[in-house]
Amino acid sequence: QMDKNNPRSVRLEAINKINDVAAKCGPEKVQTDLIPLICKLIPEEEDEILYNLAKRLGEFVDLVGGPTNGYLLLQCLELMCDAEETVVRDQAASSFDMIVERMEWNSEAKEKCLSMIK
Repeated sequence: QMDKNNPRSVRLEAINKINDVAAKCGPEKVQTDLIPLICKLIPEEEDEILYNLAKRLGEFVDLVGGPTNGYLLLQCLELMCDAEETVVRDQAASSFDMIVERMEWNSEAKEKCLSMIK
């Protein structure tokens, strides 16, 4: 339903239900399937969809497997920080902060964050 070929209202509804979908999929599927799909769709998506997605991703730490895996969400938010619309970038930054506060700073998390600032 998040496919760009679907009407905007259908994609927005899918984003609004993404937490429920992720909970039903489980952390492993979220990590291997859902996050890559989201990252693939971000560059072509409309601002309203991106804003809502960024907001939802801030609540995704437990859905991705907890603080140990929280860093996996940062790649999606990093892509949203390139959006033209300021509200999308601001929401992505806010969700980024929420995730970083809960994240366990293991070697993968440190590597991901360092790669983002280089």
